[in-house]
Formats: sequence, structure tokens, C-alpha cells
Amino acid sequence: MTTREMHQEIQGEISKLDQMYDIHTLLAVEYGSRAWGLDGVGSDLDIRLIYRDPPSRSFSLFNDREMISHQTRIDGVDVDFSCWSLSKALKLSVVSNPQLNEFLACPVRYREDEAFLYDLKEICGAASPRTIAHYYRGSAKKNLLHRICNNPVVDVKATLQMVRATLSAQWIVQNPDIGGFPPMNFEELVRSIDHSSDRLYFDSTETQILELANVKREGLVRPSPLQICMIEQFGLEQMEKLPPQIADLADPYVSQNLAERAFKNQYPLVFPQVEATCPEVFY
Repeated sequence: MTTREMHQEIQGEISKLDQMYDIHTLLAVEYGSRAWGLDGVGSDLDIRLIYRDPPSRSFSLFNDREMISHQTRIDGVDVDFSCWSLSKALKLSVVSNPQLNEFLACPVRYREDEAFLYDLKEICGAASPRTIAHYYRGSAKKNLLHRICNNPVVDVKATLQMVRATLSAQWIVQNPDIGGFPPMNFEELVRSIDHSSDRLYFDSTETQILELANVKREGLVRPSPLQICMIEQFGLEQMEKLPPQIADLADPYVSQNLAERAFKNQYPLVFPQVEATCPEVFY
């Protein structure tokens, strides 16, 4: 199946989801290893989707569904749909959850509602660099301590996720302007970090990181213990260096009014826009 045919199949599956769950898809993107350029033979396809419920459900007192999970198989490829409701996505956006920024940065989109995209970009563009960097460092630490250091078997996927999260936090520290966001592509991210202060050390580490990425893509050989040790050591050192650097980052407040407006914009019949009119003038 060609890329175009697969794209059409995914589009069709999204339409089925809309009908099956009585939703309207606002944004659907290709996420995970394929978005990061780390997919290999046998990699599944991760789709992240944000949907709008009909008013009867959105404004129901007992509607507590915020996520929909759906799995299928297309042309021998496992496809995993993880779907967030509009309310869940907007609540996460105002606390600067970087997954929303990542959704916007994904290179492959299957659906996009222009009005929603405009509103989401405005919210994510105001996100807190400090909060996002803390999120990435926390993700890296979790992978390092729970899936790598305490695991007798080398977990290539977890190691690369740790590296990606660590480098994303470093990128934000080095590019602290509000509205900036790390590259999605893994190799581009690796090469975008300025390690001039420890160039000799990082040159060899960078080589090991990129070789490990090739191991993930090719899936033919296992990494050497030395390779993994160097990468783990890099991760441990960054866990120590990052906190004071992150503490110096800007931490702006993201107005909830932006999310409220984005939500109401999706229900114009419930929240009609009041057009400004000139006052009547009596003579």
C-alpha cells in the first residue's frame, strides 16, 4: 500500500470514529516514532486526535468521557487511535502541557479544523517555557530511573525517549523565548543543541545516540553495553544540571479566557457571537 493509500485509509477510519462515537474530529495527527523519525520495520502507527462532542453531550451533567481509545489494523500495520475531548485538550493547554505543542508540530495531519487550529496555536504560543522544560525533565527522569537503570534488559525505546525528553528540556533552556518549541525530528533535535562547553565529551555521546537511533530504525543489532552506559551517564548528568537552569526560565500565566473562547467558538449556536453595532443616533 502506498503512503497516499494509507493516508486515505486513515481518513476513512477517522470518519468511522466520528460516526461510531457521534463526534466531530478537529485535529488528527501522526504521532510517536513516525513523527520523530524513529520508526522502523514493524512500527505501529500512533494517531492522536482531538474531537468535539455534540452539545447534548458536552453540556450534559453526567458526561465524564474525556478520552476514546481505538485500535485497528490496516495493511498489516497496527494503528492506535488515542482521542481527547475538546474540553480535556483545552484544560491541558492552559497548564502548558507540551503534548498539545507537539500535536501542532507533527508533520503529518489527517484532519484539521482551521478555527480550532487558530485558537490552539494562540494558547500554545503563550505556554510557559519553565513548565514545559519541567515536564520534559520529569519524563526523562521517569524513563531513566524506572525503565532503564532498574531494567536488566536494554530498552532501546525507553532510552531514546529519555534522550529525546532530556534534549527537549535543554533546547528550551537554550531557546527561552515564549512560543518556541523543540524540533520534532529526533536527529534534528540532537544536532540543534549547543554543547560547545563540553564539545569533546558530547561529540562521542552524540555519535552513540545517533547510532542507537539507527538500531531502533533497523532493528537488526543490539546496542553494546558501553554505548548504553555512555547515554545513561549523559542522562544522569543532565538530571543534575537542568533544575537550576529551568528555574531561570519565564513562567507566564496562560489565561483561561483563551481556552474558554476556543471552547465557545466550537458551539456557535449555543454561544452566538455578538456583532458590534453602531448605536442609534436620534436627531
